Amino acid sequence: MKFTVNSNELSTLLQNVGRLVPTSNASIPALANYLFEVTSERISVTGGDTSMRSTGVIAPLESDGEMRFLIAPTPLLDYIKSLPVQPLTMAMETTEEGARYIHLIHSTGYLDIPVGDADLYVSNETPGATDGSVMMSMNSSSLLAGISAVLPAAYPDTSREQLHGVHFVMLTDRLELCATDNVQLVRYIDYDARLVGEEGELTQAPLTDPNFTLPVKVSSFLQSILPNFANEEALVIFNQKQVEVRFGTYSVVSQVSVLSFPNYNGLLPDTMTYMIEIDGQVLQRATTRVNYLSNIVGLGADASLICITFEEHAMVMKGGFYAQGANTPGVDVEERIPVDYPEQMEGMQITFKTNTFIKFLKAFNAESLQMHISSASQPIMITPTKVADQTDLRGITAPVRI
Repeated sequence: MKFTVNSNELSTLLQNVGRLVPTSNASIPALANYLFEVTSERISVTGGDTSMRSTGVIAPLESDGEMRFLIAPTPLLDYIKSLPVQPLTMAMETTEEGARYIHLIHSTGYLDIPVGDADLYVSNETPGATDGSVMMSMNSSSLLAGISAVLPAAYPDTSREQLHGVHFVMLTDRLELCATDNVQLVRYIDYDARLVGEEGELTQAPLTDPNFTLPVKVSSFLQSILPNFANEEALVIFNQKQVEVRFGTYSVVSQVSVLSFPNYNGLLPDTMTYMIEIDGQVLQRATTRVNYLSNIVGLGADASLICITFEEHAMVMKGGFYAQGANTPGVDVEERIPVDYPEQMEGMQITFKTNTFIKFLKAFNAESLQMHISSASQPIMITPTKVADQTDLRGITAPVRI
């Protein structure tokens, strides 16, 4: 049995799926391999572990039968990546001792790679195959924008399972994404997303709004692969235990957390006392420069603070180590951004942990931002001045007291 495939297509497929293949798995060694499933019409490759996995599909140039096998990522992927674009033929062979291997033939040589038994690969039931699942349709680019915006605010470790990822709330007329680490919180809404049935028809909301937290690793994987599927339909299918995300010729299945998530809408105000507009790119660059020098001046990233003062028609940012002492003598870090602000804000000073503020700003990739402020001791809110049609993005972050 053998099949022929375009080397470039196979290389891309293996690279995408391989991001979720663990380098080793002591309890189930088979999961440290690709699972190939080949028919006359499709080549399916799966990679992942018991909690998350991805499957991609390409069409063979030729195929003379069906086969299933496991094959290690190394050296297969690196070898194929090194070849010029060409047809590759992969034939299943058996040694005299009965061991199976793939004989990979290309224009200038060949590679023999041992394969394993596909039945050793742990199968997972997908949410789409279970009763009681809920499916939502949306634009893949909007899903990417939402994940990219809120993911930086996710809790940094798994000690808070329900916060370590992107929280999804699937409503009849919108999808809400949110993430928080208890210091900052970012929410994104896609008003074009809709709950649909198996045939793509619109459906009514269930009695309780389906919601779950997609882990950081899977959210990051989607963030890396979705740019290749711009403006295609994406489907999110949830069954109270797992979620499946389908887009293009790929699907991603993951275990999720359904533990209680904070009432984030209650934490995000509609308006605040003061509002100023500021160039988003200028703010990003200035904050990055202050952060770089602050980490040199300070005693470490966790100790680095950024102090924002509104004075003389400018937002003045100073960085350094402020707790238990001053900056190193002879070093001063300052950036001034001209802004218009209400006169009541003159002299107002707000201080943040520098790395937290840097991470918070990553949510807002916009030319112009609105900064909403009530006082120096209360959280500030940032929103883009302009957002894509049928979306909403806003976030809050808490200052520190020094």
